[in-house]
Amino acid sequence: MKLIILPWILQQLSSIRQWVQGRVLLKKEEYDFANTGAEEGMVRLFINIGKKDKIKPGDILGAIAGESGMPGRLVGAIDMFDKYTFVEVPREYGKEVLNAMKHAKIKGKSR
Repeated sequence: MKLIILPWILQQLSSIRQWVQGRVLLKKEEYDFANTGAEEGMVRLFINIGKKDKIKPGDILGAIAGESGMPGRLVGAIDMFDKYTFVEVPREYGKEVLNAMKHAKIKGKSR
């Protein structure tokens, strides 16, 4: 009985591993900007730095424009809270901004 079950378990583990790898690749390559709560034509992004980090909206604006190359005048609402910030950018720049900000520092602080 053990000889029959072991190959079946290995086959199931292989299937699970392939499924997980597929999901991880999907998450890295695709972004769903369908409904982020932003105004029309914009996407709302989350940044895990906020007021308690002594960061101001201008610091967020400068980091986004500097890291992504997107003109700062295109950045929409910046809603800062104690530990995080929401910022709106045009939908067509959403993926670019996310990728640019992954390892960016804002006033020397990692996000």
